[in-house]
Parts: sequence; C-alpha cells; structure tokens
Amino acid sequence: MNIAELFENEIKPRFQSSDELLFHRHIVREIIKKYDTEDITEVLNLVISTIKQEDYISLRIMKALIDILLRMEDEQPIAVEKIESVYLTSIERGYEHIKAIFISPPPVMVADPRDFEEWDVELCKVTLGERKSFAKRMDRRMIERLLKDPNPDVIRILLLNPRLFESDVIALGARRPNFGSVLMEIYMSYRWKHNRRVIHTLVRNPYTPPVLSIKLTYLLPRTELIQVLNDTELHPAIRDVARYMLK
Repeated sequence: MNIAELFENEIKPRFQSSDELLFHRHIVREIIKKYDTEDITEVLNLVISTIKQEDYISLRIMKALIDILLRMEDEQPIAVEKIESVYLTSIERGYEHIKAIFISPPPVMVADPRDFEEWDVELCKVTLGERKSFAKRMDRRMIERLLKDPNPDVIRILLLNPRLFESDVIALGARRPNFGSVLMEIYMSYRWKHNRRVIHTLVRNPYTPPVLSIKLTYLLPRTELIQVLNDTELHPAIRDVARYMLK
C-alpha cells in the first residue's frame, strides 16, 4: 500500500466519526506510535496538500497535531523522539513546509513590561489572587478592566467567563503591545481555539509567539492567507507558510 492509499483508506476514516479534538489527538498519538518516521513525514505532506483543498479531515488532523506540539511536555518520551525524527526527516527531504510546523523562532516584537506597570490605576495594586477571583465574576465592567491585565494566569480564568464575548477575545488578541504568554493563553483556551476569527487575529498579531502563529497559519482560508502574505510586520516564516499554502 502506497502513502496515498494509506492516508485515504486507513488514516482519514479514523477522524470521520467525531469532531472532538481530544479524540483526534488520541488518534494522532496512535499514528505517531504505529508508523515509521518516513511514512509519518509523507502523510503530513499529504495533510498539508489536502488542507489547501479545504479538506475538513486534514484540518482536523492538523489541529490535533498542533495541540500536541504545543504541549510536548505532556507527551511520552517515545512520541517526542518520533516527532523530532519527523522534523529531521523533513529537513533531509527539503520539505520546508513541514519543517516550519516544528520551529520556534523568536518573535519580531516583544512587549516591554514597563508599558503595563499601570494598566489599571486600582487593579494593578490588587494581589494576583484577588484578580484571579475577580476574573470569575459575572460583572461586565470588571471583565472589561481585567482584559487589560498582563498576567496570563488572570487571562486564563477570564477566558472561561460566560460573560466574555467573542469581540472581547478578538480585541485582546489584536492588542499591541501584548505579552506572548497572554496571546498563547487565548489559543490554549478550549473555548476559543476553534474560533476562526480568533485564530486569524492571533496570526496577524506580530506579538504572538511564532511557535504558535506559524502553526495556525496552516488553518487559514485562502482570503486570510493573502492578507498574511502581504503583512510585512509578521515574521518571515509565517509569510513563507502563507506563500506555500497559496500555491
């Protein structure tokens, strides 16, 4: 069985029965364990190629892989070793479009902590524990104030607040300057990581750590890829992925 047949007949059908990300992550882990490095590399090549054709199964696979790569500390050593081998194989085969998924270059813009010393005249004097408690309140005024909090622990709790709206999260994701740790929390929040507008916003913010924004670029539709390609403020690696996905 060649790689194309393996992909179509054995791998893709496993992702059709559920749209649950946790389930997809489990399947990707099984694939990583079962197949050799060369086969995984070629399957990943097919995943990226079919994402270009807006194949929803390939998008599911990529989202699950992204989640795994962003939480490598949670993976078993054998899986980490296999993933590292896929990265090296992609380099050997000249697959720059695969290599980019694994890289973590420094951001083009980094926030200065001094810009956030007085983000709220009153709340910046309140303890972290109290602010985390405030983040659970259903008080819209407090939510709006805490959206300026530079601490990722506060933002992590705030992102779960039922009174937080999509427009709030998009504004937070677009804010400049911003801390990379805060922007990472937005995508790590299960409530918001599937939101297409939020994903696009994170990719377009040059303060988003490239380890995240490069990966998310693979998930963008063509119209948004064009915007990314033309955005000179973004990391060159992000624009390179956009360029490849537009071919």
